[in-house]
Amino acid sequence: MSVIIGIDVGGSTTKICAIKDGVLLPPDSVTATDPLASVYGAFGKYTAENKISLSGIDCVAVTGVGSAFLENDIYGLPTKHISEFSATGKGGLFLSEKEEAIIVSMGTGTAIMHAKGKTSSHMGGTGVGGGLIINKELYQGSHGTAGEIGHMKIADTQTGPLCGCGARGCLEAFVGTIG
Repeated sequence: MSVIIGIDVGGSTTKICAIKDGVLLPPDSVTATDPLASVYGAFGKYTAENKISLSGIDCVAVTGVGSAFLENDIYGLPTKHISEFSATGKGGLFLSEKEEAIIVSMGTGTAIMHAKGKTSSHMGGTGVGGGLIINKELYQGSHGTAGEIGHMKIADTQTGPLCGCGARGCLEAFVGTIG
């Protein structure tokens, strides 16, 4: 049995799915304000409900703004951090069974991607992003989320405005575009 687990750690919702022997299993999600509790809760719930043993898992791929809080492998399994743009591109190609595609992801914002083979490029979208160039290279940070400035907290996380990611107080809740 070959299983790859994919986890998208958002501000308040963590989404999880798996590919088992080349077949996509139904996705699930959990809600929690602590990203680590959310990841481990989603992982435990999902593997139990789908009868997936740790020994059958080849890899865990994590993405999303909350994935930056994961500094170690999940339960000792090989854990890869993947940028959201790359995850969107690879996922779109897998689901469409195409070699090349324009992929539109609509969730907390809209991202339009061009994906071909193993590469994905961001064409545009909504929300607030950023980038940092160091020595003529795009700096993505250790977990590929360095440009996620839209989810920096600039207001009270209990009473600030609700962001599309489900968290409160994000910069994007003040200046981002919905839809």
